[in-house]
Amino acid sequence: MSKKNTELRISSASLSTRAAESAPGLTGYAVKFDDVTTIGDQFDEVVSRDAFKNVDMSNVFALYNHDWNTPLARSGRGLDLTIDETGLRFDLTLPDTTAGRDLQELVRTGVVEGMSFGFTIEEDNWEKRDGLPLRTINAIDELFEITVTPVPAYPTTEVGLRSMDAALNEAPPEEVDSPHPLTAAAREIVDAKPEGLELGEWLTKVAE
Repeated sequence: MSKKNTELRISSASLSTRAAESAPGLTGYAVKFDDVTTIGDQFDEVVSRDAFKNVDMSNVFALYNHDWNTPLARSGRGLDLTIDETGLRFDLTLPDTTAGRDLQELVRTGVVEGMSFGFTIEEDNWEKRDGLPLRTINAIDELFEITVTPVPAYPTTEVGLRSMDAALNEAPPEEVDSPHPLTAAAREIVDAKPEGLELGEWLTKVAE
């Protein structure tokens, strides 16, 4: 799958602030395994327990609302990512900045409580069934961001719809625009990656 096939998802996973005695930060799950979620009223989707098995998570960025201009942390520098039985767990130390302090308070008060993740897929499969088709993500190719977001919707992407059409041999579904205003911008950043440069290196340069 081409690196252009970038997808963004809003996760139903939990998000909370750390205990008061700890350094300011957030903890929770960016992805929960086996949670079936409806994508834009077009198809259902689930992430399998082995989806992150071979993913290099050494250069993942933590963002607020998909904003690459003000990253919160990155792997090994304020962001720890682990896989357990529930899903992809994160522990994020927030920077001592206005944005970091504001975000801590917004999550603490419940104003912001959503998580999202940006990725490309190595392998998926589709199942026809009564109602909406089911897409199972078996293997993720690259994970390049997790983001804290107030957006409650679960956006669809053109990539998933194209994959469904190819797998199920149906007429091309009508394109659905993502309700998230920054989804297209994030995709453009990944699509602009110079040939021969690893995605992680490119995202590092963009964030500098």
